[in-house]
Amino acid sequence: MSFNRAQRVLLGVICTAFVASAEPSRLRKAQENPQVPMGFQSGPDPGATYGGNIIYRPDSNRIYVTGASNGNYFKSADAVDRNSNVAADTTSCFLGIADMPSADNAGTPPSWVHAQQWETSVPEACNVIHVDQNPVNLPENNTRIAEKLYLLGFTSNNGLMEPLRIQSAFPAEQYGMIMDVDILKNQPDSTDFTTTFWGGRLLQDGPVQYPIDMTVDDNGNIYVVSLQTFETAPISRNTRPTQVAKQMVDPLLTPYGSEYNMLIEQFLYDNPGYDDGVGVPEDPSNVQIDTTIVDNWRKPFSPENGSGGAIVAGVAYLGGVLVVVGTTNGHSQVFGNELAKSMNHTDTSMDAFVTKIVPDSGKYYQFVADNGAPAAESAQPMHKRSATSFMSIDYKDDYVMGMCYSPADPDNFYLVGTTEGQMDRTINQLVQGEIHAFLMKVNVWTLLPAWTKQIGGDPIKKDVVRGLACAVTDDGQDVYMAGIVENGGSLSLYQQNSFGGDDIFLLQVDAGDGRLVFLRQIGTSGNDRLSPDGVATDAYGNAILMGNTDGSFYRSRQFDQESEKSDDVFIMSVMRGTGDYKEPQVPDASESAPSTATSTTTTEQPSGETTPSEQEPADDAASTVEQGLSDAETATNEQAPEPQQPQEEEHEKETPSEDPMDQLPAPAGGSLSDAFGDKPMIYTNIGSVEHPHEEEEGSPKSRQRYGLVMFFILIAIVGLITGLLAYRQMTTGDTPTDRDAVLGYLSEFDVDDIDLKQSATGGYHCSYTNDLAHGINARAVSREGLFGPMGFSPKSGTTNDPLLQIHGQNSHAEGEIHFSDEPELDDLSSIGSGIGTPGRHSTDAALIDDYDGINRPSSVVVL
Repeated sequence: MSFNRAQRVLLGVICTAFVASAEPSRLRKAQENPQVPMGFQSGPDPGATYGGNIIYRPDSNRIYVTGASNGNYFKSADAVDRNSNVAADTTSCFLGIADMPSADNAGTPPSWVHAQQWETSVPEACNVIHVDQNPVNLPENNTRIAEKLYLLGFTSNNGLMEPLRIQSAFPAEQYGMIMDVDILKNQPDSTDFTTTFWGGRLLQDGPVQYPIDMTVDDNGNIYVVSLQTFETAPISRNTRPTQVAKQMVDPLLTPYGSEYNMLIEQFLYDNPGYDDGVGVPEDPSNVQIDTTIVDNWRKPFSPENGSGGAIVAGVAYLGGVLVVVGTTNGHSQVFGNELAKSMNHTDTSMDAFVTKIVPDSGKYYQFVADNGAPAAESAQPMHKRSATSFMSIDYKDDYVMGMCYSPADPDNFYLVGTTEGQMDRTINQLVQGEIHAFLMKVNVWTLLPAWTKQIGGDPIKKDVVRGLACAVTDDGQDVYMAGIVENGGSLSLYQQNSFGGDDIFLLQVDAGDGRLVFLRQIGTSGNDRLSPDGVATDAYGNAILMGNTDGSFYRSRQFDQESEKSDDVFIMSVMRGTGDYKEPQVPDASESAPSTATSTTTTEQPSGETTPSEQEPADDAASTVEQGLSDAETATNEQAPEPQQPQEEEHEKETPSEDPMDQLPAPAGGSLSDAFGDKPMIYTNIGSVEHPHEEEEGSPKSRQRYGLVMFFILIAIVGLITGLLAYRQMTTGDTPTDRDAVLGYLSEFDVDDIDLKQSATGGYHCSYTNDLAHGINARAVSREGLFGPMGFSPKSGTTNDPLLQIHGQNSHAEGEIHFSDEPELDDLSSIGSGIGTPGRHSTDAALIDDYDGINRPSSVVVL
């Protein structure tokens, strides 16, 4: 079955509409996602709380959070009066466990099932939490231990685990700790929890040690990477390296040092309290702490010849080895840049590094020994490279801030960080000196990057955008990068605006090719900052963000009260694929307490207590929450209270009419598709923020929405009818001309002996008869005689006679001239679906697509 030009154009338009509006895998995920955006904010609290790390456990649908606080919010109910004053110069580690909303109560805040805060007289903070369910590290006859937790953090003299401190050759000023905590169920089938704090391990292997990250291998062995320095004089917080400041979590911690070494340690778990096989003391809340984590090996690494420092950022157990990432301005084989740095001694910039460590020994992973024989540590033949470094092409400072991976994709991991240069080779750097965020996918075995994505702020204002953390969905198909847009900056190139002060941002890309899915800038009129490891993903692949704010994310503040001037922790979800999130509470323009409070609601504390908090009037009627493609779910205030979040109806931002992808920075020598891929974008709200909003069924807003839907349906029907009529008109215009019209046209020429016959393929055959069949035109012979037609050139063999010109181009037997409705061969090459670039023709050479600047083979059909 063949189609003419009009049919192909119409089919092309229809196919384009379907391709642009559907991508089965992602639409299916949207349909299967029963969640809607939720939000939570702690407080009011007389002290500040800073988030450190958030993780999500799909088996229990719970989040686990830790950080530092000098407030009362995460203290147990019987520990202290929540409104009591707190010491301004101390902070404590806290632990919070909360159930995430299920499909039945989607959109409600997390429900806290446990909270605990360990108070001391010195500044302490926790920055990493790890849930260990490996039975190797649990009692043999365990029945009540639900989960084992390790909290990694910082402490100092007279801190939480002072009894475990040992005499050292180095008088430690600031050191680390691993806290060993068991979560106990009060009854075998109970959901109530208590904790046993066994102690753990102090990390005091030098004058100053900052533990940064930890991981556990399949055998239950614990690995910790730390920053180490011998500079014991405190320094100004403003002079501390930017990447190190990010890792400190708590701004009250005393900073030491300006140049650091990398320290890697392995620990084994050995708890004397488990000797009875049960591991449950008589009084879990009153246990004498002990060293339950013992060291096995310790390896420091630093650049050669004092050429610089090394700032470690993360560690993961992948491919049977430890993959360690960080930043260095020195050079050595361990950091993968020995050749590059040694050849360019003038390059002192900070560069990213990735190195592999043998878990059993802590040695640098090598494949061949010095004598040429295979080394014992080369037990993984799939590994093709031991270490590597990544640097911007203009040799600017590049900092790795963290890493992430998914067990579903064990062959790859991701680096997140900041750069002052150009890490992404596919885009032009807009302004020298501005700071961008970058995300890089790296292969575990080859340590080669698969793709790199880089985003920045306003190029004129030189906005600072820092990538801090990343997370991969459980299926390994999507990656999130989150970070901070500082000091009123904006991602204006991506149609995102500042909310005032520091904001957070979230980027989602396709893990396969790095194609952009959405980018969001989120914040309040205050300062909102992401926690150092403040992004996770839930069972449906939605992003969960944690940070701290001095604004009004999900509760109203009374800024004339001292308890409202400190930082709160916020937790929020952002929907996969769409970027929808719950709008923050809109603060008063004056940032002061309302003169009159219209209603008073309560904010749930982790312990179950409530404290008054001023809110906007709450609507008690049942509300309907739109869930995209999924069915609407109804929740009443009695069934699903939302005390932490504003009760007023969420507003929706308008979607810009122009294509948001056109606003993104174009790559060097090409277009946006070079930077983010060629797949059709199906998320039409990339540059906008469209959020689910609650509305009553039958309300004016609801009726208006249904009216708009019907209006667009009517427009679609009218458009289809118009297209069909246009198609009919176009095909009617192609009807062959009748015989009289052709004869009338030919009568204008000096030709008499012509006969027309109907052609079987359409059109007519024009035949010369009588003398004209032998080349003699009776009408013209009186003027031209036997010398040929007027204008004939015997030298060139050409003529300006239109009939003979046609005859020369399309010679047929017996002097026939063939008229047909079929297009010329040259025109056939430009007939297609109507979707491609006008003027594109079929050739044997590679096609140059002027739209995206990509060379494509001629056999490729671009839809």
